[in-house]
Amino acid sequence: MNYKDIMADLKAGKYAPVYYLMGEESYYIDRIADYIADNALKPEERDFNQTVLFGSDVTASTIVDAARRYPMMAERQVVIVKEAQNIRQTDALEKYMKQPLKSTVLVICHKNGKVDGRKREYVKAIQAAGVLFESPRLRDRDLPPFIEGYLSERGVAIDPKSTQLIADAIGADLSRIASELDKLIIALTSHLSPLTFLSPPSSSRSRSASARILMASSSATPSSTAMFSRLIRLSIILTKIPRPAPSTPSSRCSSITSRIS
Repeated sequence: MNYKDIMADLKAGKYAPVYYLMGEESYYIDRIADYIADNALKPEERDFNQTVLFGSDVTASTIVDAARRYPMMAERQVVIVKEAQNIRQTDALEKYMKQPLKSTVLVICHKNGKVDGRKREYVKAIQAAGVLFESPRLRDRDLPPFIEGYLSERGVAIDPKSTQLIADAIGADLSRIASELDKLIIALTSHLSPLTFLSPPSSSRSRSASARILMASSSATPSSTAMFSRLIRLSIILTKIPRPAPSTPSSRCSSITSRIS
């Protein structure tokens, strides 16, 4: 299964007994694990039914013991294993995969690598038990679509030149890219002044969320990181996606133009 399919099932409330998340790119592994941690259980159920373990501190047998517990006053329990790449002996896990407990959601986060391909039976058991997901590191050519998609999900569009600029400056580190984009979005929504509203010739009550921001000074956001400051100095241009206006003949959009000098 790919990332989108996994997230679609999770958002629909369909949880598998096992999620083995592996690969060189930690971003998608963290997104899936965090979503399960935040949504598989109600807040009042987590104290007794959510366990987080670290592969460097536990053995496979310890993980299996936790996974075989039954939930307390809840539909399921969640066991999240971080740094699973540090688990040396996996025999107990291999046996568990052949007969996982249906009331447990076991999430194994294996970063910077993947399950030993020579253990074919283990791989088949994981696939049969639930979800085996590999998150490879993105190639440079895949970074601009990632940036555009990340911003689009948050109601912001970016021109191709600026997208490539960010990709070249940060490189193939999706977690860092996401962090820097979040800072840009904060600047877009919280640090803009003054604002000038430009109305079209005809009167209209509808206003779009469109905005064109030219950021040319690092002093606009003093708490930003050095990376963010460099991006500002390079005059990255963002444009907020306009929401569709009501379908009336007189409906037009006003634009908001902001410039930080």
